[in-house]
Amino acid sequence: MYSKLSNHISYLITHPKRNKNKFLYFLVSIVLLIFFVPFLEGGIYSSALLNILTTIILLTGVYAVSDTKKQLIIASIFGVPWVIINWSSLFISTVMPGPATISWGVLFFVYTTVVMFLNVIKGSRVTIETLYGAISVYLLIGLTYTSIYALIEIVTPGSFNLINSQGIIHAFKVDELIYYSYTTLTTLGYGDIHPITSHARTFAISEAIIGQLYLTILVARLVGLHISSILNQDK
Repeated sequence: MYSKLSNHISYLITHPKRNKNKFLYFLVSIVLLIFFVPFLEGGIYSSALLNILTTIILLTGVYAVSDTKKQLIIASIFGVPWVIINWSSLFISTVMPGPATISWGVLFFVYTTVVMFLNVIKGSRVTIETLYGAISVYLLIGLTYTSIYALIEIVTPGSFNLINSQGIIHAFKVDELIYYSYTTLTTLGYGDIHPITSHARTFAISEAIIGQLYLTILVARLVGLHISSILNQDK
């Protein structure tokens, strides 16, 4: 069983053209996390659901960026400790996710974002897989900053004004930081959550800038590829 799985993974790595829908699977896993976030209201069942979703993101993320064995190893090194510690915290009371755990998540998201972005940019033509990858990278930027904000809030509590409907400041929840990250990425900014410390503000500014630059670069690149493919067909 294990040998068959290993052989299958090796085949996908050495035959990247066979690695179909890799960006689609990753995109679906991110969308599932975003839409299931409202149900993560606390308790062991919601924690288990969050861990299941993050594990799916890990597996599909590693699959999406593993065109070579080196990429597979690096993505696994960053992602596996993050998932293992999160699952361990559900069953072992002495194991609690902390800055080190979230740091592994940050590294995993940053690495997958960079690798997928390079794959999209280096493409020679626009395909449906390219579009899946482009959307995945954009959503990945939001998740990357979500993990960064979580790390900042754990290291420096009170970096964000997380106020509930009764106006009471409380500890951050994953759904709130995901919500804040994407409203910042899209420069929507409702203003119900905002950064307090200089570190939090700096990363919020960088996310808004990166979000706009990414869309500008992406559109220019995809339009250029599309025009190039049309010209090549006319020759």
